[in-house]
Amino acid sequence: MQAARVFLPMVVLLLTFTGLVSVLYDYPKTKQMKKEITISEFTNLHEADQYESIWQYGFKLGQRMEEELEISAYKLYSFYVEVYYCTKGKLLQKLRAFTKIENLLFYKPVAADGVL
Repeated sequence: MQAARVFLPMVVLLLTFTGLVSVLYDYPKTKQMKKEITISEFTNLHEADQYESIWQYGFKLGQRMEEELEISAYKLYSFYVEVYYCTKGKLLQKLRAFTKIENLLFYKPVAADGVL
C-alpha cells in the first residue's frame, strides 16, 4: 500500500511535466455521447464499431512513434484507447483499451489544432 501512495504522485508529476494533465483536464465533458459504455462492452464491440466510437466520441490525448507505427491515445468514456497505425502500409493495425493512466506517460500531448 505504501508503494501505491508514492507511485501515484510520481505519475501525476510526470503527467504534469509532459503536459498530459492539462489535456486530460480539458477533456470535453459536454461532448454529445450516447450511453456511456464500459471497457468490457467496448472490447466486445465489432472492430468497425470500436473505431466508430473512437472517431465519434473519443478525445485525442497524445501520440508516439514506435518503429513504423504511429500510436495515438484517446480518452473514451471512462477508459483510454490506443490506436496503432502503420505509417509504411498506411493501415490501422490494432486497438488496445486500458484504464491505467500510467500507460499515457510516453505520449507527446496534442492540442485540437496540432501537437503541443
